[in-house]
Amino acid sequence: MSMMELWMNKSNQTLPALSAEQTAVMEQLASRLTGASYDRNLFSLSVRFSAEAAAHINAAQHPVIVAGYSSVRAQAGDALSRLAEDVHIPVIYTDKAKGIIPCDHRYAVCTLGASEECQKLIDSADFILALDTAAELWELHASCPVMYLENTQEETSCTLVEALGRIRSLCHQKSFPNTAVHTGEELFRRDMAFGRNLAFPMCPEKVLFDVRYCLALDDILITDASAAEDHVMSYYDCYQPETCLFTRSHGTAVIGAAAAKLAKPDKHVLAVTDPAGLSRSDFDMMQQLNAPAAVLVLYRPEQTPELSGFGVPVLSVSSAVQLIPSLQRALRSDRPCIISCPANI
Repeated sequence: MSMMELWMNKSNQTLPALSAEQTAVMEQLASRLTGASYDRNLFSLSVRFSAEAAAHINAAQHPVIVAGYSSVRAQAGDALSRLAEDVHIPVIYTDKAKGIIPCDHRYAVCTLGASEECQKLIDSADFILALDTAAELWELHASCPVMYLENTQEETSCTLVEALGRIRSLCHQKSFPNTAVHTGEELFRRDMAFGRNLAFPMCPEKVLFDVRYCLALDDILITDASAAEDHVMSYYDCYQPETCLFTRSHGTAVIGAAAAKLAKPDKHVLAVTDPAGLSRSDFDMMQQLNAPAAVLVLYRPEQTPELSGFGVPVLSVSSAVQLIPSLQRALRSDRPCIISCPANI
């Protein structure tokens, strides 16, 4: 018995007719799952199946959309926002897709894996439409049918934007009350509570509130696999895609910021890392490339990092009210600059 047959027998599901190519994809996906994961009703479908996606959404009581980087690559943010608004479907996004739907949108929930609220929403869902490949969404532990829509080069009959438009036109508006959705006013109150916290050393939420205040909506924040990564994922508000980037490798935020500055020279770029993520050679290269970016270094209060040996100015923050002016000064500078800030990370 093949892995596909085993999966279908255990899930007790009737699937649409699949081609040999689609079956091969299913086999590949199933082989990556472990243990009882075969009990998941996992669909791997391309954009031409938008009618089936709409049928699943109409039949579901609590559908959820999970947007990954494919939706960013396809520039499907507007189409996704309209679908969520018209059909009343909450949207969760991966870290690579932060900003694909503005964070203050009524149906924008949170980053996948960033909060218990997110997992509760997935647990209560009876259908999930995932706008990306299975590879990026391995952490999507769902017990309901999951349908993947990917914008692939082989699929020339329809783009992801067109598929979302078709789904929106075929779906019925959901009238159920969903406690996961929020309002812009609630988000504003949450952020104001963070902003009023003047404790020092600073809490991560306050740090990121000040960062959001100093950066324009289309400016770029980049962070590596430092202690700040999880906080950025959870508390940094994004309104546009590709304005919050994760390098996923410790010590790469500074050179990543230089690359971002070269790609977007008209935008402010801020790297967020810890003392272990700094390298003199990265700052030397940043200056050689004439790609000045600000670097916010967060460290625990008991640490006393020596940051004067990197060949760039260092702005030290000694109270909560000093972070904003320090950030503004660093972002306006025409050379790389370090902001040193103790925080409870």
